[in-house]
Amino acid sequence: MHNPWMLTAGMGVIAIGTIAGTFLATAGFANRSTAGDTTANRSDVVDQTQPTSTATATATATAGPQRVYTAAPAMSIDPNQQYTATVKTDKGDFTIQLYGKDAPQTVNNFIFLAQHHFYDGLSFDRVVPGFVVQGGDPNGDATGGPGYTIPDELNSHTNDAGAVAMANAGPGTDGSTFYIDLASQPNLNGHYTVFGKVTSGMDVVDAIGKTARDPANTSAPVVKIQSITISP
Repeated sequence: MHNPWMLTAGMGVIAIGTIAGTFLATAGFANRSTAGDTTANRSDVVDQTQPTSTATATATATAGPQRVYTAAPAMSIDPNQQYTATVKTDKGDFTIQLYGKDAPQTVNNFIFLAQHHFYDGLSFDRVVPGFVVQGGDPNGDATGGPGYTIPDELNSHTNDAGAVAMANAGPGTDGSTFYIDLASQPNLNGHYTVFGKVTSGMDVVDAIGKTARDPANTSAPVVKIQSITISP
């Protein structure tokens, strides 16, 4: 039986299409179980609730993993420099080539959070096999963020397998949560900031993506990020 798939965003209700089962997302957060869900082409899955602050003053980190800031970090990267991120997880390591020239504020934000150990110990809290793995939420339930938001930087990069992009709760609400495409997802293009691509260790990402996980089930087993190291 096919039921309507609706997305509720603010005061409006948008009919997205029809799929098996009923789906309802409120304020951009997909409140549903993803257990056993292998359906791709669901742009809502990478959405999440985020704070609404748009302050732009420099964020200042303290000793240890700080997970709440009052403002986005000041620009400190060189957009013309080639940066990579090595992500160490419980399942192994993978490397991301970062697109500093095409998404400078997003890459700057990701590098800042990684260098200040924001991601250390956080989990991939949402996993939809065949679609995406999503992580970087300090709450561990797809509702959190760093305390500020940054604008979208939509660009020509597409959601191919291994693409790394920011999850959000609507335009201009990017924070700390990112996702990695497990397969090509053309329906996501133009909606999320793609700021990198996995260049090695995609087998590790695929291993993480084999077991579905619903972020609402915070007691379910997770794969954790041990650290993210930026080069150079």
